[in-house]
Amino acid sequence: MQAEQAYLFRHILLREAAYQLQLPGDRARLHALAFVLIEETAGGRPAEPAPLEETGESRLEPHSSDPFAEALAEHARAAGRAEGRDPSNLRYARKLFLRRAAEYAERQVQNDRATRLWEAVAALHSGPARGVALFRAAQLLCQVGMPGRAEPLLQEALDLFRGAGRKRLQGIATGCRATIELETGRWAPAEATFADALRMLRETGDRRREGVTLGNLALLYHRTGRPALAESTHEEALRIHREVGNRRHEGVALQNLGILYQHTGRTSLAEEMLFRALALHRESGLRYSEGETLGQLGGVFLATGRPERAEAALRESLEIHRQVGNRPKQSGELAALGLLYQRSGRPGKARSNYDEALQIAREDGNRAGEAAVLGELAGLLVESGQTQEAESSVLRSLDLWRILGHRRMEGITLGNLGSLYKSTGRFAEAEAVYEQALAIDREVRNRPSEGVILGNLAGLCRESGRLARAESLFEEAIQIHVEVANRKHEGAHRCDYAMCLLALGRIPQASLEWNRGAGILRDIADATELERKRAEMLQACADAGVPSWA
Repeated sequence: MQAEQAYLFRHILLREAAYQLQLPGDRARLHALAFVLIEETAGGRPAEPAPLEETGESRLEPHSSDPFAEALAEHARAAGRAEGRDPSNLRYARKLFLRRAAEYAERQVQNDRATRLWEAVAALHSGPARGVALFRAAQLLCQVGMPGRAEPLLQEALDLFRGAGRKRLQGIATGCRATIELETGRWAPAEATFADALRMLRETGDRRREGVTLGNLALLYHRTGRPALAESTHEEALRIHREVGNRRHEGVALQNLGILYQHTGRTSLAEEMLFRALALHRESGLRYSEGETLGQLGGVFLATGRPERAEAALRESLEIHRQVGNRPKQSGELAALGLLYQRSGRPGKARSNYDEALQIAREDGNRAGEAAVLGELAGLLVESGQTQEAESSVLRSLDLWRILGHRRMEGITLGNLGSLYKSTGRFAEAEAVYEQALAIDREVRNRPSEGVILGNLAGLCRESGRLARAESLFEEAIQIHVEVANRKHEGAHRCDYAMCLLALGRIPQASLEWNRGAGILRDIADATELERKRAEMLQACADAGVPSWA
């Protein structure tokens, strides 16, 4: 029997007991020996990197020892003042390998581990170098939706940079602070903080980070209802990324432009931008951004009547977000899948998804995420006859969007509230809310939502006997749906338009429109909406004394 097999410890407690029996000096020598053997076997010591305080966000080149870097750092620490070993060499090795371990964990998308390691790196440094390590930890915490933990680390980093007069690093960290303010709904201070960051970055000539910060500022413009300014700022950021060869953030800029194009009704262009972004994310190994872009593509597929592709993209996106620990996006994709299940006649699965999404958002204090889920949940509650609970849900969603200052989502949620009022017979309240929603949609250039509101308002006019106005609004709504490729609402509103034409006595045209609309709903597998429209059609045809159309 070989010695390795004879003396292999089968239980961790036995191993620990044997370890503790060794004298401290013997343990230190064993760790020193282990360090030397692992370092030699793993390809030797990497070249000395540039000091942390000079690098900011730049990454180290990979080395064959990186998978063992954390173990090497721990052996160097435990070796301490082992007899015959140079303590200064061990201290240097510990710092080197701990930093490499943190970078390696980031590359492997092991974010909890990477955060812990960067905080350990910070504990071994002082001044700007400590600030950079703290900043790197704060960035990771922001990525996984924990701004509350990130902010104190970032504040200490900023204090260290400011005290050392390191304006470039201060500008980078200030941009990160602005992004935290953006993601936590503090949009007025975020805009001022972005301006401070850009001033410092431009003064120090950091074009790369200037491009990144402009991209984040463009997101703020988009969320606060300034789409034209958002688009021009995204385009400026994209030009800078290409100028400096920043492929990672070029993909991010294309992704953000794709989202903006989708929200302003340029669906084909949005899909093109998102696929280009996805290719760049995969090339750069950006799993976070890959997951986000897949989620956005899922939304495009769902809106344009491709439910199978939508479900596949959203499931893949959710799996990536779970792998990388991105809790805000987990909540978002669970809610998006909930909407898909709701539309395809799977209410039980939809409710389960909404509940899980809402739990995650509330645990994280993610008010935007909570507002989004509550808005979607309200639609499901209406379908199941729980109108009082639905109204509470949508009003809470509306309050949150107004607190956050998110004009685009305020308009969408007002539209949902109008539909709820309409479904409960409160036509005057519904019409007033629809008009408010329409004004906001036009203000922020939200063409898809504008089309939805026009169609819903047309339905309200039809039900209240204003058939001429209803006809005009239906035609305008359907034209927008076709323009932005909103297949779901094109199908639903063509069916509603048919009911209007039936009431006007134009039977052949009504039959044609209903069958066109029903065909679209059938194509996109929206079983719930199709059954609802079919029931309405059968009753209307019976009332009019004409044969049904299906």
